[in-house]
Amino acid sequence: MSGKGFRDPAVELDWVSQLGGKIAFLRHKIPWLEHRESSDWDLAVRDLETTVRVTKAILGDPLLTVSRVYVEQRYYLWGQVDFLPSFEWNGYIYLDSERFWRSVRLGEDGLPRPCVAHDALIAWLTGLLTGGTYKSRYDRLLQEAWTVDGRELRDCLRWAFGDDLAAEMTFLLERKNPGEAVVLVPELRTALKWRSVLRSPAEVLERVVRHWSCELSHHWKPPFPWLAFLGPDGVGKSTVIEAVEEFLKPSRLKILLVHWRPKLAGQEPPDAEVVTDPHGRSAR
Repeated sequence: MSGKGFRDPAVELDWVSQLGGKIAFLRHKIPWLEHRESSDWDLAVRDLETTVRVTKAILGDPLLTVSRVYVEQRYYLWGQVDFLPSFEWNGYIYLDSERFWRSVRLGEDGLPRPCVAHDALIAWLTGLLTGGTYKSRYDRLLQEAWTVDGRELRDCLRWAFGDDLAAEMTFLLERKNPGEAVVLVPELRTALKWRSVLRSPAEVLERVVRHWSCELSHHWKPPFPWLAFLGPDGVGKSTVIEAVEEFLKPSRLKILLVHWRPKLAGQEPPDAEVVTDPHGRSAR
């Protein structure tokens, strides 16, 4: 097991060799798309159970695993890895898996990747459908996809959203303004829902129910741990918390700090405030 994880190219290749053609790296090691220290690894997986077993044998257990229908997020000290068993939004498929896997090829570096059209499409639609956002760092990726593999990109958009919206999306690509697609998000979501239902109503119903059941379970019982640092002023609580945050930074774990003021009973007084300068007064 390597402490560097996928930051070590040898570990990546060993992992790929054991999984064969069952995984594909998304937006990975593209020269002009920087993989920063804070970046994660997005990996399409054809067989999630096998992928998890092999990953555990090579990388060991993560600090934390968060499993959703459309992604399994694994947080290691060296970084975050996201396994995508399907390409969907709220239970509605926007890219057919079989079509995707037919395009996967080994690169010169020995790592499997999808065609540029699918790679760009996933980057584009993930932000649009999930959060109604777009990252301009994907401009060049989408432009290359449109130039090199425009027909496949157009066909995938037609499959997901129909001819009219696909025409609007490709028009934005032609104008080199993919970010303007954010104004189409409500229409894209609606079209995706209707086309998915018409294509396979029973399967869509099952997917949507599974998706929201999973999300509600996370809301009811969050999969993240709660840590409490207790002690009087001046003993080093803030220093320890800052060190923990710095230690966990490469893992991309999001940390929410909540200040709790102990009280004997009843509600906090109306003038109660969160302590922002705990050492402003003499120690007691």
